Amino acid sequence: MKNITKLILGLLVFSFNYSQAQVELDAVNIQAKKSEKTENSSFVDVRYYYYPNLQAYFDTKVAMYLYQENGEWVESEKLEPSTRGYSIKNGQYVMIEGYTGEEPYEMLAEHKAKYPADYSSRPKRDVASN
Repeated sequence: MKNITKLILGLLVFSFNYSQAQVELDAVNIQAKKSEKTENSSFVDVRYYYYPNLQAYFDTKVAMYLYQENGEWVESEKLEPSTRGYSIKNGQYVMIEGYTGEEPYEMLAEHKAKYPADYSSRPKRDVASN
């Protein structure tokens, strides 16, 4: 009876050590896959979205909108009421890549020229398909 108890305890200890090693190996593999993904991915970190129709920005870092009100730039969790009917979810926006500063509106003239407002409600046609 003593031998069987020792054998069972030995097997339990061995299986516990084996499973612990397996968990550690899995954690290492997961970490390696994560670093592989970030090195090989085309993910671009974007801080600001620009809304051409509103001439406003959304700061993803602090989840705030930046827009002009009475000639001054305002930061707010929601857009001003004068945007009645404009749907942020359906509206046109542009990701501003590479800019991580605090005042994207300093480049407003450049953004207005590069991304003109389009107030039409018609669906956009793909130029390449013509």
